[in-house]
Amino acid sequence: MNNKKISSGNMAEPLFELAAKNPRRIALYIPLEWNESAVTRYDTATFGDLAKKIKAYQGGLQKAGYRAGDRVIIMVPPSVDLYCIIIALLASGMVPVLVDAGMGLRRMVSAFDQSGARTIITIKKLGRLRYLIPGLWKYRCYAVDGKGIGFRHASEFRDQSRDTIEIVPCGRESHGIITFTSGSTGRPKGADRTHYGLLKQHLAIRKSWPDTPRDIDMTCFPVVVLHNMACGMTSVLTAVDFAAVGDPNPALVASQIRELRPTRLSAAPAFMRKLVDYMIREKMFQTSVRSVGIGGAPVPKTLCRDLRTAFPKADIRVIYGSTEAEPISSVSVEEILESEGKGFLVGKPYPFISVRIVDLPGGPDAITDNELDSYTVPVLTSGEIVVSGEHVLKGYVDNPEANRENKIPRANGTVWHRTGDTGYFDKKGRIWLNGRLKDAVRHRGRVIPPYLVEQMIDEIPGVSRSALVENDGKPVIALVIEKGADRLAVLNKVHEAMMGADCSDIPVRELDRMPVDRRHNSKIDRIALKKILK
Repeated sequence: MNNKKISSGNMAEPLFELAAKNPRRIALYIPLEWNESAVTRYDTATFGDLAKKIKAYQGGLQKAGYRAGDRVIIMVPPSVDLYCIIIALLASGMVPVLVDAGMGLRRMVSAFDQSGARTIITIKKLGRLRYLIPGLWKYRCYAVDGKGIGFRHASEFRDQSRDTIEIVPCGRESHGIITFTSGSTGRPKGADRTHYGLLKQHLAIRKSWPDTPRDIDMTCFPVVVLHNMACGMTSVLTAVDFAAVGDPNPALVASQIRELRPTRLSAAPAFMRKLVDYMIREKMFQTSVRSVGIGGAPVPKTLCRDLRTAFPKADIRVIYGSTEAEPISSVSVEEILESEGKGFLVGKPYPFISVRIVDLPGGPDAITDNELDSYTVPVLTSGEIVVSGEHVLKGYVDNPEANRENKIPRANGTVWHRTGDTGYFDKKGRIWLNGRLKDAVRHRGRVIPPYLVEQMIDEIPGVSRSALVENDGKPVIALVIEKGADRLAVLNKVHEAMMGADCSDIPVRELDRMPVDRRHNSKIDRIALKKILK
């Protein structure tokens, strides 16, 4: 599909146009069964297969009484059925609500209550828990893999007699997908991914990461598949437990690469670390992959060097963005390796997004768009990163408090989104990340963004991961040393780095492991870390 205007304004429209033109092209390879060395069975579907199944789901949902605007919670592992249900809902003007089971039971039930949905489509394993959790009794429950006490089979939503697809027209404010973030520091927030916003993000990604009709994209990000489907690309999901995506079996993933020969690869740093370590050890230097995207957490130079070794002919880029603003910027690994600066380089902002570095004095509800200039900081000065553009999501669903905290309305109908990240512009107009605003550490009368220290320590040979956090109001360096490394030599190098950063008096605590986020297993879970350090 080219980048023409979508006449209906519905995010599902591009898929059906592509299905009509290329019905026999494989759309999805989703691993179902595997052993230690190979995937033994895939769930596969052509674009034509998807169109038929989506028709059936759309007809069944409408026959069951669901109408445009209805919200349906989806908690299903990646499968052909998952994507067909999501597209059927979108095409019908209904709203898929995506809730990550990894956020924990209490927050998960809170997200359900905030969603405005009355139906859950899930799997039998979760369906069986319904009677044990009173908060779930009010929801109608369906499972894609069978029925049981208290839940019905989602196949009831399939009407095989349906022979046409209805694309419901959508306006700029029509809800598309509601995605609930973890809410680790408060109640979960439902990102309002309107059809307009989804389409703009889709087009922004295509501009920043162009695709070709014959590309095969292998990814460990299930949400990327929706973008790929709208591009007409074949998607291959990695054979990994998506609850522990940072701990893949690299030999298994490498076998997928050899078998299916993807041209693109996208993943989070923890996943890539395991994969490239294996590839370099086995001298598997992959030449079929022409493009690699890595994001979701800081990417150290050591990983950039090893990515270049493992994928010698690929364009490898570190991508910066978030659910609310994807993408913001990117940078090649070569540029990272050649650059010197404090923090993590993520490149120049794309032309279609505006980025400011600001020092806001208080609550964002007190700041207007016209006043933002007066709070913008000079080049090389650290501050909070705020972004604006047509593909930047305008708000959170039914959550005015979160909107006040994170959005600054603009006269042109867009918003400034507070990313919560801190960083600075260098003299070349590139963004360097310094860490989350809320994670800054106070030490001897100054504020230290965590990445400024962590980036230096993480580059020391023998260091697996480091984190600068406050523990009971005092700063501490948490450190994981690689197995087999010379512990005393590593600690001496760490001490030298801390002296250079004028923080040699901060104590170091060695750990066996570093707690990480449940989504990508790449970002440090600082709340969990503080509990470990107590």
